[in-house]
Amino acid sequence: MLDHMRSKVRYTHTILKWATGLALAGCLLFVGKFIFIVLQGHAANVKEYIKLQRSSNVDVDSRGKKCKERMMSVLHQGIFLGKGFKDFSVIECSNQQEVLEIFRRTELVPLYEDHIVPRLRLYIPSQSPSD
Repeated sequence: MLDHMRSKVRYTHTILKWATGLALAGCLLFVGKFIFIVLQGHAANVKEYIKLQRSSNVDVDSRGKKCKERMMSVLHQGIFLGKGFKDFSVIECSNQQEVLEIFRRTELVPLYEDHIVPRLRLYIPSQSPSD
């Protein structure tokens, strides 16, 4: 999970380049003010991605100077059974139902329930089933 992006276009391009270069599938998921990165692939490649994310200039600070990502949180590392993602994509969701549908399609609902929902509940009001 990322804390913020000031230079969204540049940051997104960098994430896509790293993920595809390391043969990782998954998504960069924007939900309101939340930014989640879901990565699938060989453990060594995921580890290398995390290293790049934390040690490379990926964004700009409030003065426009290049900066490293210091506020990234790893919410889960492990194996989840399911179809998963076929490639790496950028997805923008406007509500929690859209997010749930992504995790249903990839058969990763436990990941969604255990790690995404608790964060979304803090800031996104519950929606009734009729929405």
